[in-house]
Amino acid sequence: MLEIIDYNVVFFCVILVAALAVTIGRVLYFYLIELKKWQTVPGEIMASEIKYKEDKDGDGGYGLHICYQYEVDSETHQSDQFTKNIRVRANASWHDEKRRKYPIGKKVTVFYNPKKPQDAIIEKQFDYETLYLALAIFGIIALCYFA
Repeated sequence: MLEIIDYNVVFFCVILVAALAVTIGRVLYFYLIELKKWQTVPGEIMASEIKYKEDKDGDGGYGLHICYQYEVDSETHQSDQFTKNIRVRANASWHDEKRRKYPIGKKVTVFYNPKKPQDAIIEKQFDYETLYLALAIFGIIALCYFA
């Protein structure tokens, strides 16, 4: 019996797997290789609060806002990016735990990109939720395509 191959489906699957590999690869590359090249300096938490944020569509929710200050080569920088992990929604206890972990005035270690000192984070642990999120997004796309 001759089987008919739907090349559109094959093409879609190849593209989906490639996009998933690139996405996961970039995240893993950052945490396993690139972050090791970053340098550290002392910093201080300047703001630590839970804020209500609204996007351009009017949808909103509470989000964590942590701002810290640090100095590289006699130049002062401020950043509110505390991790490179992707977090879509977090429950109130997660926000509160992070806010308590980083109170205003706390001294922290800042990890910064020596090629671009304004690019910095204060948490360098990889969160597997970032990986699960990428898998979930690509899974939903695949389900929509094949449904």
